[in-house]
Amino acid sequence: MENRREAMYSDLNLTQDQKDKLKTLDEDGFKQMKALRDDQSLSDDQKKSKIMEMRKAQKEARDKILTKEQSEKLDAKMKEMRAKRGGAGS
Repeated sequence: MENRREAMYSDLNLTQDQKDKLKTLDEDGFKQMKALRDDQSLSDDQKKSKIMEMRKAQKEARDKILTKEQSEKLDAKMKEMRAKRGGAGS
């Protein structure tokens, strides 16, 4: 996960404070996502819905940490990475 995070945030000229906050945000999001996927009480549709909510909340939290320019640059980088692997949002 560390290498993926570094790849995502490279070229953003992050401050140490931003790096620390983003690391915490990513780690918390990973734990929440794992717990959600492991939750057998939810249907697949419920899980998909909750995952979408979590991703939206994570993006909003990330946008509060980053400057507008950093956020735009990261969004473009994420879109490019999704397109390369054929994922959603391409």
